[in-house]
Amino acid sequence: MKTASVKTKTVLVTGCSSGIGLATARRLRENGWQVAPTARKPADLEMLRAEGFDPIALDVADSASIADAANEVLRRFNGQLGAIVNNAGFGLTSAVEDAPRAMLRDIFEVNVFGLQELTNRFIPLFRKQGYGRIVNVSSVVGELSLPFAGVYSASKFAVEALSDALRRELFNSGVAVSIIQPGPIETKFSENLAHRTERYGLNPDSPFTEFYKTAIETRKTGRAARTAEKFMKPPEAVAEKIFRCLESPRPKIRYRVTAVAYFGTFVRRALPAALVDCIMISKLRKKLGNTPQIFNYGDYGQLNVRAPTFMENRCAMYLAIIHGARGFSLYKYGDSKWIEGDKVGKRGGVNYPDLRIGMPPVIKEIKSLSEPLMLGKTLPAKASDANIHL
Repeated sequence: MKTASVKTKTVLVTGCSSGIGLATARRLRENGWQVAPTARKPADLEMLRAEGFDPIALDVADSASIADAANEVLRRFNGQLGAIVNNAGFGLTSAVEDAPRAMLRDIFEVNVFGLQELTNRFIPLFRKQGYGRIVNVSSVVGELSLPFAGVYSASKFAVEALSDALRRELFNSGVAVSIIQPGPIETKFSENLAHRTERYGLNPDSPFTEFYKTAIETRKTGRAARTAEKFMKPPEAVAEKIFRCLESPRPKIRYRVTAVAYFGTFVRRALPAALVDCIMISKLRKKLGNTPQIFNYGDYGQLNVRAPTFMENRCAMYLAIIHGARGFSLYKYGDSKWIEGDKVGKRGGVNYPDLRIGMPPVIKEIKSLSEPLMLGKTLPAKASDANIHL
């Protein structure tokens, strides 16, 4: 949607101590924007000054700090502001069942409540000016919630919901609201996540205690980043999208960065929730060191007492593929009936050797095999009843 152009290239960028915020401040300054970067710690403020910025101290979890920063921005830019980039935030690793109330409160104070309180300080000004850009940095997990990232995902889901509602409420104001959804980015985010998670302590009775210890250690040492490095992009890639968003006469509603962000959106919107669960649970089992039970229907109820549905068959098929099945046979046992017509025989089977692993080719294969294999073929009650070659 076309919106009013920004007449004064002045911008407030939060969370500029490193990573995306710092890269954004640099990118905008290089292109003629007057940038007011913020940081919370004195050392980070000094670093920004050494880079030639005039930073503003801001703790988005503190209402008084938000008020002071907003007043300083208006004083500095003579009562005008072209845009605000809400980047400040942090992540945590925790199963939802292990998340104490303090953890939930703290992450929402920074990622959601502070973001919106600061933004609301400038909306009356934007309305009066007849223009303004609001850019909220969310995440791919703002659309797709991941195991052990549920708390962080919840805060980013909230940012997405607030942004969508605000954008519609500002429809006739000349103010645009856009969301940035990064995937894996080469920043200190993962390391900071580990240290913040440790502050809340580990639940000694959690079934995930060992996983937490390993996850925190890999993030501290950078091994987690090295594992995902082939999907990563530098923070400058996000800064470039933010720059385009601020300069465009028709800013997009969402800007995605990295292939992971695009793929996450595809998974969330195109695949059934049951299939997404199957994929994530199978990977979670592998991560936790458990042996995958490809045809364990316990996760979906006692499905062994009846013929599986179309989607259950699809999920089981997918699990077999992503666990490395090079080929397998599915047989009908006993007197159970086919869901669709049986053209093979009472104890017949269907064999598809050398199924290829990967995405999206796997989806193509599933579509091509859905008629002969997925529809109406009764899966065995347990894995040992199937001829599965791993």
